[in-house]
Amino acid sequence: MKSAEELLSWTLAQGFPLKVFAETNSGLKFIDYFNLPGPMGDKEDILVLDLSDIETDIVKIKLVSGMLFWDIDYIGLDFSRDTELNKTIIPLNSATDEKGKDVTTLLTHDDKDYLIQPDPVNETILSFKASEKVPGFERTLFLHSKGNYEILRDTKGKPDIEYLNSFMEPGAFPKFSKDHFLNYFTAR
Repeated sequence: MKSAEELLSWTLAQGFPLKVFAETNSGLKFIDYFNLPGPMGDKEDILVLDLSDIETDIVKIKLVSGMLFWDIDYIGLDFSRDTELNKTIIPLNSATDEKGKDVTTLLTHDDKDYLIQPDPVNETILSFKASEKVPGFERTLFLHSKGNYEILRDTKGKPDIEYLNSFMEPGAFPKFSKDHFLNYFTAR
């Protein structure tokens, strides 16, 4: 079993996370990374960037990941001043699955009772009682969720252990992705 640090190091070496670099006074500097959203999920995420090493009016950011690992739709920087925020955690009001079944109790507590959605067509409608608007303030809502997934495959035959072990080498996954991408176009 590998430690969390070893797994993080391996995923960064494989190009899975979207690495963020900034051009600083002393050159290109690694800032942080976005974790993968999973193979079938969209993700909106925010990173806090320390730009104290940048003394120019232009911010140059470099994004690095394995070939075809990320599809990026939008990127922006927010330079607004930090303001005092009032944080209110709003409990889940109700949750209903695609068949109309009430699954609220499965999502109310952080425990071992999970909402299991085994099919790609599964969905759950969540309802929250919104906090009151406060005059003079903007209201922004963030959905915080947690969970996991298991990819189900109907595999046949024995795995090629030697080939699978080759993916332990740094950069093996990006190379695999690039080779398959290029093979797709040369085979046509």
